[in-house]
Amino acid sequence: DSFDAIISEHVIEHIVYPNKLFENSFKVLKKGGQLFIETPNWTRLFLPFSPLYFWNDYTHIHPYSPMALRRAFMDYGYEELYVKSVSSIEFGRRFLHTRIVDGAIKTGLPEITKIYKPKDSLLRKIFNAFLDLFVHPFSRDILIGVAKKPEHVG
Repeated sequence: DSFDAIISEHVIEHIVYPNKLFENSFKVLKKGGQLFIETPNWTRLFLPFSPLYFWNDYTHIHPYSPMALRRAFMDYGYEELYVKSVSSIEFGRRFLHTRIVDGAIKTGLPEITKIYKPKDSLLRKIFNAFLDLFVHPFSRDILIGVAKKPEHVG
């Protein structure tokens, strides 16, 4: 019961016994602590000519689908907060902005939020609309899962 959160970014697909990650994380999380997992979405299996194709990385062992990740959370006693497939293009852009701004606020540097603002130019809005319509529906290549250790665990 030592950790508030455990973050596993692109690790679980490389582990021979991924059940140990779920099991051991549960043991060391505090009650209410969260497990964050980011892994390639199993849909990468269907893009064999893409550089993102799951099996092009010889160290990948276990592909995960949203259902498989949900099942793992349930089997090891976690409460699922969410499991979602996202586009690495969209996720990276929004996540980076969130990390910069949130990190600045938490460390007492709110002035950075005045300096760093994503540009809302017309060109950016058009580009984002293009991504939303034509790219993201076909490129949900990242699977994000967040679950927590229940408060009532004995």
